[in-house]
Amino acid sequence: MIKKITAAFLLLFISFALVCCTNVSEDENDGISIVTTVFPQYDFAKRLTEGTGANVKMLIPAGSEAHSYDPTPADMIAAAECDIFIWVGGESEAWADKIIKSTVKEKTKVIALMDTVPLLESDGDHDHGDGHDYDEHVWTSPKNAMAMVKVLLATLCETDPDNAEAYRSNSEKYLASLEVLDRDFTALAEKIGKRPIIVGDRFPFLYLASSYGFEFASPFRGCSAHTEASVAEIAAVIEIARENGAKTVFSVDFSNEKMAKSIADEVGASVSRLYSCHTASGADIDAGNGYIEIMRKNLDALMSAYE
Repeated sequence: MIKKITAAFLLLFISFALVCCTNVSEDENDGISIVTTVFPQYDFAKRLTEGTGANVKMLIPAGSEAHSYDPTPADMIAAAECDIFIWVGGESEAWADKIIKSTVKEKTKVIALMDTVPLLESDGDHDHGDGHDYDEHVWTSPKNAMAMVKVLLATLCETDPDNAEAYRSNSEKYLASLEVLDRDFTALAEKIGKRPIIVGDRFPFLYLASSYGFEFASPFRGCSAHTEASVAEIAAVIEIARENGAKTVFSVDFSNEKMAKSIADEVGASVSRLYSCHTASGADIDAGNGYIEIMRKNLDALMSAYE
């Protein structure tokens, strides 16, 4: 009964807020409204809409865990009022799926990143609802990022044709920067060759590895918080690191680094960090670091590890 009352109150609150805020949003916002769930699509949208007066909102606060996020009434209002809603599209964002079904208007254009690129299966990650476990970190490949930007561009131009020229100009510049990033990762892959990259942490880099042919070794088969590494899997990674004389063991952003440090101690290596870009730190956002800048941190860290 309490849950029903709470839900009814929330819907009443949202309806009241929408009535009160409609005139304000129409009068004060110069451009279209875009709501995104996590950082990659937020940054893509910000870059492509620069100078158009668009309002781009990211629901997940900087540095927060995206998989268990609980949307606020303000999030629901933003989703109900937006012109474009962009989410990842997988089971880790079941909460966003509920927003789309219950709050997002029929006229709102919805983009799921997982619908924009070919998906790769991971062992024991998230169930996408069709009997397959797909890695949801589709943006970790700059090649995929370019495909996503092109889908976003088409959606922006369709939604707001008055600013289509600005969107195309912004996307042209941004895609050029992504192409440079793509070439740099290709060159890095040629430099590293078949030497495995040791990740003593959860593994959100399947698309990066697949796009450029990187060999990775990790005790985890995916990035789900529900998967655990066995003693045998950890021992196997330690053996691979020893056999290949690994000088660096990588952790993943926002982890406690305990496993990476343990493996590094076993093989006499140092610990460095890779960034999944699923979320960004407040410091990165304040510094204006976007997807490209954060992915370049990965590029630099890998280059340093294989000099």
